[in-house]
Amino acid sequence: MAVLRLIVGLGNPGAGVAYTFSTFVTATFGCVNGGGKKPSASNKTTVTEPAGTTATRTVDKNGQITGSVVVPTSSVSTGGFSCPSGQTLVAVSATFTHNTITDETNTVTATDEDILWP
Repeated sequence: MAVLRLIVGLGNPGAGVAYTFSTFVTATFGCVNGGGKKPSASNKTTVTEPAGTTATRTVDKNGQITGSVVVPTSSVSTGGFSCPSGQTLVAVSATFTHNTITDETNTVTATDEDILWP
């Protein structure tokens, strides 16, 4: 989740500002058995895929925008990895890199070094 915090000087109250959010998700998938335990076998896979979304937020009476945007990761594929019978596929971990937020309305882009994470 990316959080927009106190961005000032964005224009007239009520104006909309369009954003594009992009990231690369590195996700590790593994298997758990019926008891919810991770077998000691090394049946895991790690994939890296891009993810992103767009959103428009409204400038408040002080020329600021605050809020949050969720970048969906449900499209990240397991790359064909599957679990043996009796086990369930789960996401074990995920990391996000090459994060970019672009204010499409004002043509401003922020990258990892510029983004303040909560």
